[in-house]
Amino acid sequence: MGANVIDAGGIADGTLISRTGDWLSAETGDGAVMMSPSAEQYIGLSETAGRIWALLETPRTLAELCTALAGEYAISAEDVRPDVTDLVARLAERGALALA
Repeated sequence: MGANVIDAGGIADGTLISRTGDWLSAETGDGAVMMSPSAEQYIGLSETAGRIWALLETPRTLAELCTALAGEYAISAEDVRPDVTDLVARLAERGALALA
């Protein structure tokens, strides 16, 4: 896919993804938990979703995020893209991530 190709989730490879708001997070034995005091929201994350959140400590494009995960989990970026896109979209809807 090219840098501006839109995937099924409507997020382009070149979309910059960054954390937003006052979300606090902590790793658990099997993932992570996130909480926003101002929004009074709590989110539980699986191990992989927790890793995605950790990688987004530094803003990354969707393509960069997929490439990083693919290297860590020894699968292709194309294979991780649907799940990453879904998680990113859900966290953006909750106000935890900004897409630019």
